[in-house]
Amino acid sequence: MTPIEVLRAMFERFRAGHRDDAVTHFSDDATFTYNGPGGLHGTYVGHDAIQRFWAAQDRLSGGFDPQLVDLGESDRNAFLLVRIGEPPGPSFLRVVVYEIDAGRITAARVFEDDPTAAREFFGADET
Repeated sequence: MTPIEVLRAMFERFRAGHRDDAVTHFSDDATFTYNGPGGLHGTYVGHDAIQRFWAAQDRLSGGFDPQLVDLGESDRNAFLLVRIGEPPGPSFLRVVVYEIDAGRITAARVFEDDPTAAREFFGADET
């Protein structure tokens, strides 16, 4: 699979609520880093930790449905651009850059375009 095919398959499973299937696209020791505001901040290592991060996002936001804006790739990396939230409430763009090796995601880094809106959307500062 190309990096973008891996990313598309993972994202489709994530959005469908099949988180157990989505996480299988990550290597066993993959890292998922969120440098955004609040209690979600940190680096999560491995499938269980990544799923805890996803569950914390859902819990803090009351559930969310990221809307795909764009996908891109190079030989080894892919990125996902999504919109989170909807006006008139908090709304922001999120870019997640994925490192992909041999068809598995080995690392992901999240970047929010509006940290204030992200903090408002995810509410509490604790996970």
